[in-house]
Amino acid sequence: MASAELSRPPEKVVGRMAEKRCGKCGEIKPQDDFPTRRASPDGRDSWCRDCHVVANRGYRQRHRERLNAARRRDPIPERTCLTCGQPFIPVRKDQNYCRT
Repeated sequence: MASAELSRPPEKVVGRMAEKRCGKCGEIKPQDDFPTRRASPDGRDSWCRDCHVVANRGYRQRHRERLNAARRRDPIPERTCLTCGQPFIPVRKDQNYCRT
């Protein structure tokens, strides 16, 4: 990137659609392509959704053994459904009801 491109503001408004430059890939995309982030001044993350997907996928591939070991070490225990009383294995840790 040339220095003139870096001095441009990260966001510009074209008509009614706001656009923003991704901090990872450098592409200018509609603001809706960026996930929300409360800590950011414009309320959007600096990386687009596509770059987040690629980064998360790479992280999971690089740390697969550690993540799998954590799952094996802390499995989700069997619970009793609060509605029907039958035992079930929850899909999420905060699930208290079976699917029946």
